[in-house]
Amino acid sequence: MRTRLFGFRFVEVAVVMAMSAALVPTGASANGDPGCETTGGVSAPSITHALVLFGGPGSDWYTYKSANHTFGGGTPGINGLAINGNAGFPNYSTSFDAQGATNYIIGGYTGVRPTANNGSWYEFDFPYTQQEWIEYAAALADAAEADPAAYSNVRVYRPNGGTVTITNDGPDYPSPPNQPLHVVVGEGTVFTTQGQNDKTDGAIIAPEAKVDVDKQISHVDGFVVAAQFIESYAGPNLNNTGLQVHGQSPDAFVDVPGECVSTTTTTTTTTPTTTTTTTPTT
Repeated sequence: MRTRLFGFRFVEVAVVMAMSAALVPTGASANGDPGCETTGGVSAPSITHALVLFGGPGSDWYTYKSANHTFGGGTPGINGLAINGNAGFPNYSTSFDAQGATNYIIGGYTGVRPTANNGSWYEFDFPYTQQEWIEYAAALADAAEADPAAYSNVRVYRPNGGTVTITNDGPDYPSPPNQPLHVVVGEGTVFTTQGQNDKTDGAIIAPEAKVDVDKQISHVDGFVVAAQFIESYAGPNLNNTGLQVHGQSPDAFVDVPGECVSTTTTTTTTTPTTTTTTTPTT
């Protein structure tokens, strides 16, 4: 519509103006908190054996070599041994209560294989995956180093192909809430607690490393997950040292929660407005 007034005409012009942007959270909860995606979480792997060995990358023929005569008894459901490789046993008879567990040696062995009372032996289908334990050890170590207060019973070691010695193991015979969990990331050799009769009371997770029991320590109270387990203190003839692996599971053996990452979507809205432009008439 045109209107003449004092020699001018008014032209109605619609102009799109006032661009406005709003951040709209996706997955927002009812109270307005932003949603998030959980990334990086790692569950604690399942374990049913007191000793789990994946085999070492080196030239050592033995994955397991020890005079140990006890596998389990510390935590119900964690008994026996699973060896993905060759084993060296003493040249005398030993036995242990397997409490119904199937025990594994995926390889050969020397010496006299222990009698698994209330259990059995199997030579195929190793029930554990090394990569799963490698990823868990790395995630738990990172979490414990980032927040020591939240993982007060986790001890972290990074041998980088060298050697480390278990420290800060705590008092003998700890209860699961107070029991250390020694986590070893990467390859190398882990020596157990030093000193005669100084027991190793924590559990050990070292899926790429060799655990070397080089002193008379009586027992490892927790379970052991490693590439190799060698009791060098027993000597080449594997003399009886009284070693036992009790297989107790500490409360520090927990899932590693993922990081909650907020996700947002940028939504652009436009608001149409009308302005009046005055132009001179001709």
